[in-house]
Amino acid sequence: THYDTQHNVFVQVQGTKRFLLFPPGTELYSYPNVHRCYRQSQVHLEEPRTTALTARFPLVYPGAVTAYEVVLGPGDILYIPPFWQHRVESVRLSLSLSILSPSYLEAALAEVYWENVPFGAFQATRDLRARAVHMYLTLLLSHLPSNVVSTSLAEFSQQLYATRFASLDMRHNKYPGLITDKAKGSSSCFPPPDGNTTALVEESREKMASTAHKVAALLGAVKTSNAAVKVIFLRDYFEQLVRWAVGPDYTAAFIADCLK
Repeated sequence: THYDTQHNVFVQVQGTKRFLLFPPGTELYSYPNVHRCYRQSQVHLEEPRTTALTARFPLVYPGAVTAYEVVLGPGDILYIPPFWQHRVESVRLSLSLSILSPSYLEAALAEVYWENVPFGAFQATRDLRARAVHMYLTLLLSHLPSNVVSTSLAEFSQQLYATRFASLDMRHNKYPGLITDKAKGSSSCFPPPDGNTTALVEESREKMASTAHKVAALLGAVKTSNAAVKVIFLRDYFEQLVRWAVGPDYTAAFIADCLK
């Protein structure tokens, strides 16, 4: 099960194929953007439901997901819109043709993605990059329209972690900068800043806020009948920025423990 960001016109030439189609917003636990299986679902729908699968994918099992079923025979044509997840199986020996073409959504979201963020002064160390990304993402969420995202940074990040990383069959490396105070029952990913770091953050805040406002406006202007597409994009965007800041080995841990 996967989704494409392009228009997909599927032509059945011979035999029969069965499709299950899921609109954007159906939670099927996509692999992280930084994973080699990006855009594919972690859920194998053909597997029998078990207690373990229900615990691993609680938003899918039992019966929490509804699909559109389409069966194609010779001469049938199916259009699959961008970001619609789909699972395909051959009912009998078949021959088919899939035609992908660029979509408006793909181009519009790419424009948002490539908007330059003023991180240049923070590149020297992982701690500086992490602080910059944390500040920028906090500002970005504060500027986004409520019909795109209406949650806090912590809530959005926990949803991202829960639906992409927590269900992976692997252990995540602990973020090296995480500091835990057992007496107070609290933790922080950022040591107390020195004077230079404080000055740099304050000097950059206005530029960061301006960029966050522009990116939020660009994303808000993207035309789509399903706002879930923008949430999918934002999750990808978060992952890519965090990956730049802390590296792929600590992306999951930083999202889980530091974006608060």
